[in-house]
Amino acid sequence: MAYIKILIVFCLTGWLVPISAQQNAKTPAEIATLIQTCKKEPRGPFKDIRWFCPDGSTRAARDPCPEKNGVQHARYRDEIVRLGKSNAIYLVQVLAGSDLATFWDASRGHSRIKQYQLTRFLHGVDNGWILRRARYYRGAIQEEDESAWGITFYNWLLRDEQAIKNRFFLLRQSARDVPHAADDNVAQRIRAASRYIADTFPSFMDLRVKIHGQPDVSDLEKPGRSI
Repeated sequence: MAYIKILIVFCLTGWLVPISAQQNAKTPAEIATLIQTCKKEPRGPFKDIRWFCPDGSTRAARDPCPEKNGVQHARYRDEIVRLGKSNAIYLVQVLAGSDLATFWDASRGHSRIKQYQLTRFLHGVDNGWILRRARYYRGAIQEEDESAWGITFYNWLLRDEQAIKNRFFLLRQSARDVPHAADDNVAQRIRAASRYIADTFPSFMDLRVKIHGQPDVSDLEKPGRSI
């Protein structure tokens, strides 16, 4: 799709983010190659699943943090981490555990939240985009943790009257992409039902993982084909 290519070019050439002047900054061609590689990988832009603890340490997936408030999600591939450092380009952002002010990114024109919105758009119109196969990587993204983080983020941000006054449009648009729905009985029943179906019909597991981590309206059409 032509508009997808145009958006990617804008992103990779600095429309949203000024490319770093450092010598190790990646070129648009190198970034495009990285994107294509991630599209083909079962784990996409991720390396593995880890626990991220409040003290800043990480632990193996089966070794939870000893203290409360640890979150579990995927860890980025080394190339993805380096791209963020060298070019300030973030091809995927897991929100849970992220620093609120860093995501709002006021000092750089709110680049990170804009990139988050752009990548969410690409995920929707380009068959998952960089998460094309990683949508089925179990535990990579935990929807309830993402939503809990989103609630905390907006509670923090909406106390800033200047942000509301000067960035109202960005705030309103971001709320369409940043998850912030409170967990409720309905969501819990859906997760319980999806687990039961997956245990009964193993072929449903991929869709269960997708619904648990990145649900969207297109999932409504998939269950019949999955089982």
